[in-house]
Amino acid sequence: MVNAVPEALVSGINYLGASRTFLSNVSLFSASYKQNAQVLKADFKVPFAPEGITSGAFKVGGELRHSLNVNDQGTPFVTLKPGSAIGTALVNLVIQQYNLRLDSAASAFPGTNFTSGDMKLTDPFLDNTFGGMLWASDPGG
Repeated sequence: MVNAVPEALVSGINYLGASRTFLSNVSLFSASYKQNAQVLKADFKVPFAPEGITSGAFKVGGELRHSLNVNDQGTPFVTLKPGSAIGTALVNLVIQQYNLRLDSAASAFPGTNFTSGDMKLTDPFLDNTFGGMLWASDPGG
């Protein structure tokens, strides 16, 4: 569908359940940008007119700048698929660290690893205008 309102897209959802929904990528986008720019500027103009023959001005000035830029930006991204040496090592690390189950047929982590047992989380939201809640993650998982 093109140019469809969100409510019209609900019929196109084919949710197969948490056991058929897989975690395949993990991303972390973070940015911490700080800038401290200080400018000190002074201009002095001293007029002079020697004996009325001519007139002019003596101008002197300066500018002092201080600039501190910090950019602590990190955008790690990983695809969690075993097969390569690094991929298998990452999957094994995640299994070990978080005690997750890997679906060997799909070579991925199924949504059942992250599904909340609190059914109140899937109660109607916005009067189900966009369809019912299909899944809710376990915040403690």
